[in-house]
Amino acid sequence: VKKFYNFASRSDLAIYFDIDPKTSLERICFNITPNFYEAGMDLNLSNDPYESYMIFQGRVIDEYKKMVDEFGLVQLNAMDSIHSKQVKIREMLRKVLLEKGIEV
Repeated sequence: VKKFYNFASRSDLAIYFDIDPKTSLERICFNITPNFYEAGMDLNLSNDPYESYMIFQGRVIDEYKKMVDEFGLVQLNAMDSIHSKQVKIREMLRKVLLEKGIEV
């Protein structure tokens, strides 16, 4: 029996962390060069992996921003503290579970 899934359906909770490309580069590539695909080098944006990373990640972030309304993504500021993000995510998850009749 095959099961078919609708991957385009809206999830109960879809979160993405909004961050500028420069800060992302500083965090992800603190002591290493971004890898080939992470930097978008396959797109020939620049011969410099750091510059390519900035351009590519900027494009990725722009696409996520476009999907906020269409797919109901929840945008969280990646610059917030880990604790603050954790509190926000737990509260959103608690709300989703309560809507399904699950108390936590």
